[in-house]
Amino acid sequence: MTVILVFAVTDAGARWRTFLEETQHDIIKALIHQWPKNKHLKVSWNVIHTFHAEFALQILESPSVMIQPGVDALRNLCFELGAPNVKLSLQITKLPPDHRRGVSALRTEDVGRLIAVEAVVSRISAVRPRALLGLFKCRGCGTETPIEQPDERILRQPVECTGTEGSGGCGKRRGQTDWIFEWRKDKLIDSQFIEIQDLPETVESGGQPERVSTLVSGDLAGILHPGDRIIANGFLVTRQQGTSTRASPVLDILLDLQSIERQNHAYEEVSITVEDEEEIRSIVARDDLLDLVSRSIAPSIEGWLEVKRSLSLQLFGGVARRTKDGRRQRGDIHVLLMGDPGTGKSQILEYMATLSPRGMIASGQSTSKAGLTATAVRDEASGGRWTLEAGALVLADLGLAAIDELDKMNAEDRSAMHSGLEQQRIHVNKAGINATLFCRCPVLAAANPRRSKFDINDIYTNQIDLPASLISRFDVIWPMVDEPNEDHDRDIVQRILKNRAQGEPEMLGSAKRGQTVEIPKHESPLIRDEGGQEILSPNFVRKYVAYARRACFPVLSEEAQKILEEFYIDTRIPKDRERSESGIDKIAITPRGSEGAIRLAEASARMNLRETVLAWDAELAVMIMRHWRDKLLGDEDITSIYSGTSTKTRDISATIYSIVREKMDPHSNMTEKRVILEECARRNIPASKVEELLKKMSDKGELYSPGYGEYGFV
Repeated sequence: MTVILVFAVTDAGARWRTFLEETQHDIIKALIHQWPKNKHLKVSWNVIHTFHAEFALQILESPSVMIQPGVDALRNLCFELGAPNVKLSLQITKLPPDHRRGVSALRTEDVGRLIAVEAVVSRISAVRPRALLGLFKCRGCGTETPIEQPDERILRQPVECTGTEGSGGCGKRRGQTDWIFEWRKDKLIDSQFIEIQDLPETVESGGQPERVSTLVSGDLAGILHPGDRIIANGFLVTRQQGTSTRASPVLDILLDLQSIERQNHAYEEVSITVEDEEEIRSIVARDDLLDLVSRSIAPSIEGWLEVKRSLSLQLFGGVARRTKDGRRQRGDIHVLLMGDPGTGKSQILEYMATLSPRGMIASGQSTSKAGLTATAVRDEASGGRWTLEAGALVLADLGLAAIDELDKMNAEDRSAMHSGLEQQRIHVNKAGINATLFCRCPVLAAANPRRSKFDINDIYTNQIDLPASLISRFDVIWPMVDEPNEDHDRDIVQRILKNRAQGEPEMLGSAKRGQTVEIPKHESPLIRDEGGQEILSPNFVRKYVAYARRACFPVLSEEAQKILEEFYIDTRIPKDRERSESGIDKIAITPRGSEGAIRLAEASARMNLRETVLAWDAELAVMIMRHWRDKLLGDEDITSIYSGTSTKTRDISATIYSIVREKMDPHSNMTEKRVILEECARRNIPASKVEELLKKMSDKGELYSPGYGEYGFV
């Protein structure tokens, strides 16, 4: 084997030359005309294997010595074709499956081999020049001694002044003379450190994604951003841990990147066979499709069918579009679950995160602004420079982000979500870094009432610690109130008992997983839940959602547009509308509400794999919008939800304002509290309510009170 390797390495240049001339000649000529817009010749490993199997295998085993001769051969060929200034780089892509790894699967046997690592970029550093060759000028005699610099972290210095090829120097050793470090411009190369980590969907529940540092050089530097999903093709090199005075026998690994295959297309990582596609279309043909998909979401949680219907549409999502002026219209549907403790919100969030191939879950109690969005941090690997690190929303790009206990987050941390929800971009401006990262994902959030349980006589949004500006960015808001009901409670307890009875002991399951079992070649898309009902298996749902998102981009039909238009107008200006006592019209819906209905209608069409949004899809969207609004709003308008103040309270406040203005003493510009109470009593406004509002208005600075039972304007 050693003889074969030596032969292959020494003959690598000639073999690369033959390969490039016979299989890539026309492509190279085209790339010469595209220079410098396109600087890479990307060659699939299978093409090399077809050309010469032994040569291809040697590239996998010894990439550090086999790839550079290919780059030299490529540039020599460009020179002969009359393009001496074209410096194309050679990139090998699409490595065989047995050379694919996850970050946590990297082992000692992978060191030195060409491997493909499926990962997501979590951190990047700034691009900096790196010297591949150092020139050290002796201060004593002025002789330059060239030293190769293979290690990007340690500068290698000469032991003695020898000059070029060991001649011409004064011979003084280190300590007897000093060297001035210089470099040649043609030996400088752009370099960047990035950190990649395991894909979120490959990390076991409760596990920590592993990370590995990656060295990016040349034209590959500066093209990646935090949150990018890539297949990183490169070879592992080792670096010694510890310091120069106290080294460690444990080695660090570093991935020297050779090529990148981007995976930032929606759900591209999900493999769907022809058989899977046929099963998806057979499921779509069912009359009970919506209920089937809805039942498949957190089947262990009894009830909440209306909530699960909206969540099933959230999985499929609407269509993101660009307007002619360049503005982006999001297609993702944001859902907020506001519920009493014990209603199953957390379990629903976890299940939704597992159903999405790129699902991320975070908890408000343990998540900061940096962990949720992005931040700039100092990185020791890049010399203590500031680097950009992605948070949960960015890592969930083109996936789904589930945020539990959103109300428990600090107000400052929560404020960073505003642009992430609406514009679906995160802006980082810190330590000289000005970057914009994408977070194109639907957000499913859950919040608990401030007083542990909702008071059905008060406005729901007034009972949670969330600002109106954040609440308004959610398309669907469900109040999940725990109300006693004998039939429903019986269904819940029976489902819990069945789950416990049919569940497998955890320790027994661990023992079974350690045994060798025969894995079925194909999993049925339909399974039975504990109640005996048909549901879709989680794996099939992932494939179904990925297929629909990749292949279906529905457009609104005229009938659907008419239904959605009438819904907005009828809700905005109802025929029996009455002007409030304060003279302010009730605002039953905002333009954001109409956009939410459109997204739900598009999601319904996408679930049915239709390219056109039909009237039925629009009617379903309208039904869902009216359902959650009726449960949440009741007799109130949308302004009450966003402000936490009921229409009646706003009317009373407006009445108090008018009384203070009308009854104001012209000398003191103040109105006595007694007068205000008397006038409100004539209008059948309870004195207790007036007292409460006067205090609130005074505390907020809306009215001025010197403390003598008088009120005036600030």
